[in-house]
Amino acid sequence: MSTHVKINNSILNSSPVVVGEHNQVIVSSNDELNWKYIQSELEGVCRKLSSNSIEYVVTKEAIDYAKKKDKDGLKGIFKKYSVWFCSDVFKGIVSSGIVEIIKSLIGK
Repeated sequence: MSTHVKINNSILNSSPVVVGEHNQVIVSSNDELNWKYIQSELEGVCRKLSSNSIEYVVTKEAIDYAKKKDKDGLKGIFKKYSVWFCSDVFKGIVSSGIVEIIKSLIGK
């Protein structure tokens, strides 16, 4: 998230709130996902799983969505299989960054 503040005829004393005339505060959110990071983390998970397990299959499906940069599809697979993607086993084989991404996508 980035914040841009344009101040005219005002004083700013270590406060996010500015008193003055014609001031603008623009807050924008970078909603873009780091697709390469997500794909890499999920591929790492697949290397640690048996290829005939359901966890492997759904993780591969998530990788396909990451490759296509399909946020809605990725979110859907994370929600549908949240028991796996939020499990202690999954959390134990991925970085905390991917766990946070998943939690933010599925709203947990």
